[in-house]
Amino acid sequence: MGLEFYFGLPAGIPPARVASIKGGGIVDALLHPRGMPMAMLIAFSRRSSLTSRVFANPRLRTTSGLDAPEYRAVENPAGGGIGLVRSVAKAYSELATGGRTLGLSADTLSQLTAPPRPPSAVARDQVLLTDASFSLGFARPGPGFSFGSSERALGHPGAGGSFAFADPDLGLSFAYAPNRLGHYLRDDPREKALRDTLYLCIQRLPESTPTGALEGRER
Repeated sequence: MGLEFYFGLPAGIPPARVASIKGGGIVDALLHPRGMPMAMLIAFSRRSSLTSRVFANPRLRTTSGLDAPEYRAVENPAGGGIGLVRSVAKAYSELATGGRTLGLSADTLSQLTAPPRPPSAVARDQVLLTDASFSLGFARPGPGFSFGSSERALGHPGAGGSFAFADPDLGLSFAYAPNRLGHYLRDDPREKALRDTLYLCIQRLPESTPTGALEGRER
């Protein structure tokens, strides 16, 4: 698909092309508690908690450690992706428009967009300590976190306010990633404002405007 996105930054990528991480960290999160579940913030203060052990692996003294060449080189899909935000949006566009380039079958897309099955125990995420809705590796719209135009939307939030998703009903994909980390688990005000504006623009388009006409616009 011609994406520029890496798990483990190749040595040949000039450092000047990679944005530096600013702010963030557990201390900052504790000082700005409005965007995080209180139970999660409390769990951060207990090193033995599952939450603290997950987010402290690897243990970094400050967020500047994320800019270290050694960290960037690690192939860590859970928290080490580096690349263009446009590439993230392009990847999600496959799920939003039928998966033809990747050769995804209709059955695969149907399973990805089907309503998520609830966990056998509880819906409460044991790391984030809040209710969450996931299916086949993707976050899905649910109580406390609404995105997309229907429950068929799928995506995933990231650290510091980043978020990307596919909206199959509208054939639309969206991706946002800041280099200044925020303090919101979901719906970072910077990202949410852009997402809301995007949907407002779509509502104002003439009904005859084909989906493909959106290809040249910011996503």
